[in-house]
Amino acid sequence: MPRDTAGITEKAGKGKVDPKQKKLVTESKEAGKKISFQLGTKGGEEVEVEDEVKNRFEQYQKDFKAIMDSFRVKERIWEDKIRNLEEKAVERENWFREKLEEVNRDFKKKIEIIENRCLAKIEEMEKRIRSDSNLEGEGERETASAYSEDRSVRYRSDCSGGRLRSIGSIGRLSVKEVDTIKRLVWEKDRDERRLNIVIKGLTETEVGLMKEEERNKAWAKDFLKERVGVECEIEKCWKSGPVIIVRLRNESEKKEVMINKHKLKGGKIFIENDLSFEDRKVQERISRWVRQRKEKGEREGIKVGLGFKIRGEKGEVKDKGENNSSDRNFGEMLFWNCAGIENKDSEFWKYVNSFDYISLCETWIEERGWNRLKNNLPGSHVWDCSFAKKEGKRGRAKGGFLIGIRKGWGTAKDKLIKEEEVGIISTEVILKGKKTKIISVYGEQGGKRVIEKLEEIIGDEEIRELIIGGDFNIRTGEVGGIELNEDVSVRYSKDKVIGNNGKRLIEWAEDKGLYILNGCTAGDWEGEYTYVGARGCSVIDYILVSEVLHGRITEFRVDVRVDSDHQPLRLKMLEIGAEDVNTEVEKEEGRTIEIISWDKEAIEIYQEKTEIWEHGRESDQQEPKDVVDIEEMWDRIKSFVHNAMVKKRRIIRRKALGYKDWWDRSCTRKKRAVKRMFWKWRAGKIERTEYIKEKKNFKDLLEEKWREKRVTEEEKLRNLKREADIWKFINRKRGNRRRMDNSIAKET
Repeated sequence: MPRDTAGITEKAGKGKVDPKQKKLVTESKEAGKKISFQLGTKGGEEVEVEDEVKNRFEQYQKDFKAIMDSFRVKERIWEDKIRNLEEKAVERENWFREKLEEVNRDFKKKIEIIENRCLAKIEEMEKRIRSDSNLEGEGERETASAYSEDRSVRYRSDCSGGRLRSIGSIGRLSVKEVDTIKRLVWEKDRDERRLNIVIKGLTETEVGLMKEEERNKAWAKDFLKERVGVECEIEKCWKSGPVIIVRLRNESEKKEVMINKHKLKGGKIFIENDLSFEDRKVQERISRWVRQRKEKGEREGIKVGLGFKIRGEKGEVKDKGENNSSDRNFGEMLFWNCAGIENKDSEFWKYVNSFDYISLCETWIEERGWNRLKNNLPGSHVWDCSFAKKEGKRGRAKGGFLIGIRKGWGTAKDKLIKEEEVGIISTEVILKGKKTKIISVYGEQGGKRVIEKLEEIIGDEEIRELIIGGDFNIRTGEVGGIELNEDVSVRYSKDKVIGNNGKRLIEWAEDKGLYILNGCTAGDWEGEYTYVGARGCSVIDYILVSEVLHGRITEFRVDVRVDSDHQPLRLKMLEIGAEDVNTEVEKEEGRTIEIISWDKEAIEIYQEKTEIWEHGRESDQQEPKDVVDIEEMWDRIKSFVHNAMVKKRRIIRRKALGYKDWWDRSCTRKKRAVKRMFWKWRAGKIERTEYIKEKKNFKDLLEEKWREKRVTEEEKLRNLKREADIWKFINRKRGNRRRMDNSIAKET
C-alpha cells in the first residue's frame, strides 16, 4: 500500500479480502473522505476500486446509449410501417369507392337500357296504331294484311341462342322479364317498409294534430313507451290518411314492439305491419274468407296466419305441405338426399308416396337391405334400387339411389335404372309418346367429377326432354338465371358463395341448353337453402331442365322437412291429363285367414252340436249292420267335428312402412315442434343454432325411446321360464304366427 494513503486507511478502518468470496469486508468508515482500497488478486496485482467503478459506469453509459439508439431506430422503422399501412388503407378505401361507383353506374346503365326499351316499344306501338288508322282503300288493307302476315313469320335469330321468335316479338319484353321487373319493384317497396309499423284506430282529433315531424316523433316515442311498454328510437313518423306510420331504427326494436302489441288488446287502437298494396289485398281476401266462415258457424280450425291460403274463386283452403292429388293435369317430381331410408318413420313414407316420380339419393341401402325393403314398399309405384357400396370392410355403405314411378304416370320398363355410374343414374319415361330422360345425381364432397360423369352419360347426344336433379355438392351463388338481355341475367340465392366448380357447372349447363330452376322459378324466387345442418347453410341441391321442358314448369319449391339435413326439391310440371293417371291409390286389405275360436261361447256351441250327434249315433247303433266301414265312419266323424267347431275370419294387415313399436305421441309432437322451429328460422325469427339444438334434442328423444323399449323387452324375456313362451315371444318379434295343429289322430 502506498505511504500517502496509509494514514487515511488507518483512520477509515481496517479492511481485508475474503480469499474465498473475494469480497471486501469493511469494519468502519469515515464520511466525507475519499477512500481507496487495495484488493488482493490471484496474481498479486493491485486494482483500485475507484477506477473499477469508473470503468463500469462508463460501460453502463455506453450500453445505455446503444440501447437508446436501437430504440430510436426501431421507432423510426415502426413509424415507416404505420405510415405505409395508412397509405395502403387510404388506397384500399379509394379503390372500394371507385368500385362502388362503378357498380352504381352499371346498375343505372342497365336500368336505363330497360327503360329505353320499354319507351321504344311504346312509341313503336303508337306509330303502328296511327299508321293502321290512316290506312284507306282495298289496296291499303291488302298492304296491312301482308304486313301483319309478315310480322308472324318466324325466323331463327343468332342472338337468341337458336330459339324461334316472331319478328313482331323482337325487342319486346317477355312474360318472364315483365314478372322479374314487377318482382324487383315489389321487393324494393317491401324493403322500404321493412322497419315501419302502422298505428290504427286513433281519433280524427289525434290524427289532425300530427303536423310537425319532431312533435310526431316525440308523440310516437311516448305512445310506444306508455301503451306498449317498449322504449325505442324513432327514425320518422308521419300520417297517411286515418293512420299513423312510424319508422323505427332497427329490426330488433320492431320485433319487441310486435311482441308486446298484445297489451293494446281490448281497446280501439292496434298496431300492424306496414304492408304493400298487393299484400293488403291478399290480407283483405283472407280476412273476408275467415269472416264468412265464422258467420256460417265454422269456427273450429280456422285461424289466420297459421299456414292457410286461399286458392281459386271458391276460397278453398289448402295447407302449406299438402299435396293436391286431385289436380292431375300436373306431374309432381321429388328429388331428395334423404340420408338413409331404413330409419325413417311412416310419416316420411306418406309424404314420399304423394309424388308421381320419386328420386331418393344417399339411401345407404345394400343388396341385403333391398331384399327386406322391396316387398314392403307401396304398391302404387314401380320401384327400382341402385345399391350403396362400402369403401372398406367396416363402416356403413355410402351412396345408393331409390327410384319410384307411379303406376300410370307415363310408361316405364320394369327395370327403371338404365345407365349407372358412381353417384349418377339415369331413367327413361315415356310421357305422351315422347321419351323423357331423368338423371339423378349424388356428388362427392366438393362436387368432384360430377360434370365429367354427366358428360359421359349425356355425351354429344341431343336430348330434347331432359331433367337433372339431386345433390351436386357444388355452390353456385347467384350465377346463371333468367336473361333480361345480353348483359343482364337474374337469379337469386340466399347462399352467395361460389364454389370451386360453381361457374364451371353453370357454363356446362348453358352449353347444353339447360336451365337451373333454383332462385329463378315460381315458388323459389328467394333461392332458399337446400342444406341446413350443424356445419352451416348452403344451396347445393339443384334441378336443371332442358329448354323444351322449361316452358311447362309451373312451380319449383324447396319443401321443409326435418327427416334429413337436406331439404326435398319439389317440381311441378304441366304434363299429362287426368285420363292418363290412375288417381286411386291401391289399398292393401291384407291376408284373410280362418281360425278356430275356443272361447266360452264357442265351447258351448260345440258341446250342443256334439250332443245332438251322440243321440243320433246311439239310434244308428241299435240297427244291426253286417259290415262296418271304418274309413267311412272316420270321415263322417271328422266332418262332423270340423263343422261343429266355431270358426272366425281374421284379416292380417301388414304393418305400415316405417312402423316403429317404440314411436309414441311424444315423438310426433317433438317432430312437429322441430318443423315449426325451422319455419321460424327461415322467417328470420330465431337463430339457426336454436333450430339445430331442437333437432338434436329430437334425435336424442328417439334414441331414448328406442333404448327404453329394448330394455323393457329384455326384462320381459328374462322373466319367461318356459321354453315355449320364449319361442312364442321370439316368433312374434320375427313376425311369424304360432300355428295350431287342427289335425285329429285316428283312434282304432
